[in-house]
Amino acid sequence: MNAAAEKITASINEGRMLSHLKNFFSKTSTVLSECMQNARRAGATQVEFAHIGTTLSITDNGCGVTNFKDLITLAGSGWSEEMMSSEQPFGVGFFSVCFVAEKICVESKGKQISFSAEDVIEKHPINIVPSSFIGGTRITLTDIKMDGKEIEDALKKYATGFAIPV
Repeated sequence: MNAAAEKITASINEGRMLSHLKNFFSKTSTVLSECMQNARRAGATQVEFAHIGTTLSITDNGCGVTNFKDLITLAGSGWSEEMMSSEQPFGVGFFSVCFVAEKICVESKGKQISFSAEDVIEKHPINIVPSSFIGGTRITLTDIKMDGKEIEDALKKYATGFAIPV
């Protein structure tokens, strides 16, 4: 008599994976290069960083965010098939914003989302609400965990040779 073979499939512990995402980013300043790269991929011709107190705003003039859910979908970048083919974005980089600030606000195309790392890790619903910002994309990081010198030094390093003005 043959017993049925036991079968298993790959799975993921979502909660643990989300809570450990911060370990993907060895340096806090990685968020700056990730935002620069996303701006370039969005067709921006410039990206601006403004640091005041404990708030950092990153604004680009790219195509903007069409689907906010793509931002918080692990391994789901939302980029075009052409971009996926040419650069193979992994869909993890944007998550770096979650671990460098207490509050994150993303505005694009007259809409915005505001959330914290806990909201993402605990999978809390994030409301999409109207915004007066119509341009490309503006990301505001409140209570950022980097000081002005660290931001300035990292931007100088990452902007050297970058394809668009920073």
